[in-house]
Amino acid sequence: MNLPLKTNASHNREQAMRLFEAGYTPQEIAANFPLVFTVSSDGLLGQKYNKILADGRKETVISVSSAAVEKLIRSRLGSTID
Repeated sequence: MNLPLKTNASHNREQAMRLFEAGYTPQEIAANFPLVFTVSSDGLLGQKYNKILADGRKETVISVSSAAVEKLIRSRLGSTID
């Protein structure tokens, strides 16, 4: 069984963390990526999954673009980031 070590779901979580660290709220993240993220009634960011891997990990076929996240971060922080 060849299962991926890094899944789309884990990539998406990493991208969400980048946005959190840049000052985005869960609502803003979900609004920018509505096919991937949702916000619960208590304000927590959640990821939408559409399949389960053979080892039980939740997965999604959608991957958040690193370039799109970078563009959002640059728009929030300005072009002074490396």
